[in-house]
Amino acid sequence: MSECLLPLLRSRQAPAFRQLWRVAGVYPRTINLAANDGALLTLHRAGEGVSPMGWVLRHDDHQRLRLALKRDTPISVTEKGLNLAGYHLVAPQRECSLRLPDNPAEPSLQTSLLYCNAETGLYGPLSTIASQPLPVELRQFQRSFRASLAGKMVNWCRMLGKGPGLTPTHDDILVGMLLAGWYHRRLNAECGAHFFDASVDLRATTTQVSVNYLRFAAQGVFSSPLLHFAHSLTSPARLPFATRQLLSLGHTSGADTLLGFWLGQRVVL
Repeated sequence: MSECLLPLLRSRQAPAFRQLWRVAGVYPRTINLAANDGALLTLHRAGEGVSPMGWVLRHDDHQRLRLALKRDTPISVTEKGLNLAGYHLVAPQRECSLRLPDNPAEPSLQTSLLYCNAETGLYGPLSTIASQPLPVELRQFQRSFRASLAGKMVNWCRMLGKGPGLTPTHDDILVGMLLAGWYHRRLNAECGAHFFDASVDLRATTTQVSVNYLRFAAQGVFSSPLLHFAHSLTSPARLPFATRQLLSLGHTSGADTLLGFWLGQRVVL
């Protein structure tokens, strides 16, 4: 009989678990399961936040499952969860929404927060970017984002997929810009639903993980560290910690996302 694992929490926006899954990636902090339609179910280690497509597992449970999984591990669906690698992963009942709420007050990000040595994936330290004229590609990002907000169709495939990692630099920048657009109420559900309509080859352009983050971000749904950062803009006492937490994401993902928020904010304000 399979040993039951009881996750602590799930994102309300996570995909339905009753579909066919395969193991897409096993990492120290996350386990990615992929569906045929491109949906992703991410199993997070407790203490690392939660993504829009995520479930959170206890630290020890995540470790045991991670060590037992292989790329070809079969996954079967039951009424209550998933069977994989000798474990029955029960779908969590407790949930949280990762949709950015409407806030009446919108304090902006001060440029001074970018004066740090955090390295971006392609453009060097944040402090250098903030103190010099923007590179051509970042100016193009802003022009494209401005056009999207004006209702024009933009093929983002020309810009995405560039940079290292499961979520490449340019993808993280766009997620940050989308966060700024939603935070400052320049994006809404209708605009977000059509944001990538002209980007027909999105899945061929970048990683499956990144496509999921991008599509959720267009809908105003973000990982918990990004929401914490956005909420902290109204609380100066919390902002330094939230910014450090954001900058700790991935190798350069946090810095790239913060850069994107700053770039997007300069478009919408």
